[in-house]
Amino acid sequence: MAFTLNRNITPEELLADTQIMRNATWTRYLSLAGLVVLLYDHTLTFGMEVQFMWKSTPNQTATKILFLCNRYFVPVVLLVLAHSMCGFLPVEHHYDDKGCAILMTISSSLAIISMGVENFLILTRVTALWDHNKMATRLMLILYTLSYGCTVITSVITILHISDGFVYSRVGRLCVSTKTSPELVAIWIAPVCKRFSLFFYFTDA
Repeated sequence: MAFTLNRNITPEELLADTQIMRNATWTRYLSLAGLVVLLYDHTLTFGMEVQFMWKSTPNQTATKILFLCNRYFVPVVLLVLAHSMCGFLPVEHHYDDKGCAILMTISSSLAIISMGVENFLILTRVTALWDHNKMATRLMLILYTLSYGCTVITSVITILHISDGFVYSRVGRLCVSTKTSPELVAIWIAPVCKRFSLFFYFTDA
């Protein structure tokens, strides 16, 4: 991406700007790749979605609503994020620091909600496969509650800690975070531990 230098900069500043642009490019490519894979998966499974969800029995209405909302809500959020980081927006449409903070806080919160809905749907499906076995159901409910509770708590702490660190990089032309938090790792530890626990339990059962 070409840009014009309107001031004298030092070699260190030029090196830093180059690194920012390189990181921004990798971020765009990886985000776009994930979005394309998701949309491709939606295309491949649309027929099964119509067969098993749109034509499902009335007693599955709540599950169907949760599934469809989560299925189509995620691509919409990812498209909004892709638009914000595309790098092709004219200068007058750039985000400011406050806009970046709002965008990243909302998208992070929605990601946690989506994760909770997804895990709940998995819980109901596995429970049904086990013919609503009481022991398996109790175990899954306990693990789901503990795991998702830990995820929500650590996510709120992380967002509060880094929300004032979101800024718009005019070099990279996307929103970036100037702060990090040790709780970021903890957000993913709980779900991973839960999945491993369920895997070993159902493997030995």
